[in-house]
Order: sequence, then C-alpha cells, then structure tokens
Amino acid sequence: MLDALRGGAPRQFRLDAVAFAHFARVGVPRKVVRELQSWPAAVTWSAATFRGLLERHLPRLRADVRKDVEDGALLAAYHADPEWPVATCLLGDDAAVLPGLTAERSLCWIHDARHYTKLLPQFQFHRRQLARFREEYWDFYAELLAYRAAPAPAEAARLEACFDQLFSREFHWSDLRRCVERTRGNKGELLHVLAHPELPLHNNAAELAARRRVRKREVSFGPRSEAGRRAWDTFQGLSETLRKHGVRFWAYLQDRIQQRGAIPPIAELIEQRAEALPLGASWDKG
Repeated sequence: MLDALRGGAPRQFRLDAVAFAHFARVGVPRKVVRELQSWPAAVTWSAATFRGLLERHLPRLRADVRKDVEDGALLAAYHADPEWPVATCLLGDDAAVLPGLTAERSLCWIHDARHYTKLLPQFQFHRRQLARFREEYWDFYAELLAYRAAPAPAEAARLEACFDQLFSREFHWSDLRRCVERTRGNKGELLHVLAHPELPLHNNAAELAARRRVRKREVSFGPRSEAGRRAWDTFQGLSETLRKHGVRFWAYLQDRIQQRGAIPPIAELIEQRAEALPLGASWDKG
C-alpha cells in the first residue's frame, strides 16, 4: 500500500513518533522498542541502511516482529517525506490494512452489502425477513446517494438516526444478526460520506480497473518472467488510464511512436481531471 501511495519510489525508513505509535498499536516487545529508541531520531534511512542496522543491533528478531518494525518505520518515513503528499483518507473494503496508513478511512457500501448477498436462508420466514431487510438497506443507500448531490447538516443528522434505527434491530436468525452487527460496528467508516459528501459510496471503479489485468493473468497463467510482468503492468495500466480519460490506446501509441504530440501527456490529463473533481473540498472547508 505504501509503495503504491509513494508511486513506487525506493523505500525509506524512519523512527519518530509515528513509528513508535505503530509499534504500540501492534504490540512490538518493549525490549525491542527500547533498543529502537536508542537509535538516532527523525533520521531517514535507505532500505539497505535500515536493514543493516536491524541485522547489527537486533539480529534475533522474529520474522513477524521484524515486519512490524519495518512497517512502522516505513509509515513514519511516508508521513515525513516532503516530496510526496500524504493521503488523508482511503476508500476500500473492510480488509485489514496497515494501521495508521491514513488518518481517516471510508468503507465501500457494495462490499458491505455482499455479506447479506452471501446469506443462505433455509426457512421461508428467514427468506422473507432477509428480503425485507435488503429492500430497506438499498432504500437507505439511495438516500445516501441523494445526500451526496445535496448535502445539508440537518439531512446528515437524519440519515445517521436512520442508520441507527435500521442497524440496531435484533434478529433471531444468527447469520443475519452477525451481518447487521458487522455493519453497525463499521458505522463511522460507512457514514464518512456525511462529513465528506464528495466521497464515493463504493470503490467499484478501482475493482473494475483491475479486472482486465486479472483476467489476462487467468487466461495466460501469468507472465514467464519479471520483465514480462512489468510489461503487463505497464501496458495494461496505461490502457486503463487512457480509457478513463477518453483516449484510445492505439491512437496514443501511434501519437507517441510518430512523435506528433497531438495527445497531451498523461500527467496533464490526470491533473485536468483532478481539477474538475471536488475531491478534498469538504476537508478544505474544515
């Protein structure tokens, strides 16, 4: 995740308050933390230098503890790097990610709804109960969509109350009850859109962007070399990015090979698209 956020730049490591906060979250042993606290603070090391320090001063670290230490130091370097903007919020499913990666997190409603789709009621009563609940679930989702188009404080308060009412019900069917409890437990992340209405309610765009790459891997059983993998990633990533900006892939290749320069650089296309989107507007107001 950090490699993606930093654009594939070489990894850097740092020990500061961000790193030690991560160590406390994941339970790095105190003995290891005390040793790390004796190292120079607020110094950014290259991967080779930092791993050399670990080998010299903490040679017997278990693999899982070493990973936690490297993760925390990576996270600290990311937050302290002046060359890269630090993401404030990430939208995704409820899969575990590096704690502290971003200050805020928003969850995808489509992924949450899949838990209910996977339920297999065996009794007619449970089937009717699930059908009614899913209808109300999507009615509430439609209200969230409408809120994004016309946000207002009073409407945000009403929607939060509706969420509490919908997901505070008690069901005798244990499978449905567990799904409702999971959704209720993710209330803050699912309703993040109430404070930041420019956020999408799902991350289907990202999921669909990776689908062609996954299908290519399944059909061809993967590339035969590291160079092949990089070529796949480069050209399929290029193709999907151009498609999102309304540029035909072959037209772009012809333009670059013939050096006509009729199509702007991709970086300019992305900047133009970003300027037209309201992303970050609600944070700027705060």
